[in-house]
Amino acid sequence: MIKRAMGFTATIFSVFIFSLAVNAEPLDKALDRAEVLKAEGVSAAFVLLKAAPSWKSVDAAGKKSVAAKAKNLVDEYAAKVVADVYRASGTSKDTDLFLRLHAYDPDQNQKFIKDLLSPGALGRYFVLQDTRLGATKGLVYAPKFPDLLAQLKALKYEGQPPVFGIMVTVDKSREWWDLPEKERLEMMEEHTVQTLPFIKDVKRKLYHARGIGKNDFVTYFETADLKAFDGLIAVLKSVKEARYTVYGTPLIGRIATFDEALE
Repeated sequence: MIKRAMGFTATIFSVFIFSLAVNAEPLDKALDRAEVLKAEGVSAAFVLLKAAPSWKSVDAAGKKSVAAKAKNLVDEYAAKVVADVYRASGTSKDTDLFLRLHAYDPDQNQKFIKDLLSPGALGRYFVLQDTRLGATKGLVYAPKFPDLLAQLKALKYEGQPPVFGIMVTVDKSREWWDLPEKERLEMMEEHTVQTLPFIKDVKRKLYHARGIGKNDFVTYFETADLKAFDGLIAVLKSVKEARYTVYGTPLIGRIATFDEALE
């Protein structure tokens, strides 16, 4: 009787353990990139790197080894940080490579950057040129215009898979912040209406940086059509709001893997 009861208990315990093993999620499950990019309150960092002169003397095998170490670091932080890589050599004199990082905890972005710049990753051959910080928020002006907001939600990117990632800093003048809200709303409505035709060819994401970074905003674009991007920037600089806005020089990089970015 006792043996039979013990056997029954052991069976129940085994089933319970098996159930836990099947249903439990891995503790180090990677972040869902699409979900992170849509979320509000996410911390972002653009990390701009310049190759040291010694990088030119590294052979192909050595570059693959460095790329592998960088990829391993991305995998190590996959549950905490989403990292995108861009090759900027040839499009910028000061930046050869840049990364766009997203994390729910800004401290994780900082730790990732620190480890990335260690000699065991990229630190032996790459120097940090700059870091631009930002955070995601919900739409500020568009919800004030329900019809316009409906148009924004209805329009989708229709272009080829994006090839280029582009970072542009944005700063507002003191006069902008001193304007009555009604005037700012009117100008932002014009801003939004004029840019609607470009949504099908250029993806755009805004990061709020006032108070946490060097700029008021950091804007990120993705596209396969640089001509369309050029047209979008021309429109942005033509509206009334542009009188109160300073756009930084676009940093254009090719969306890449570490192997491609470091070849």
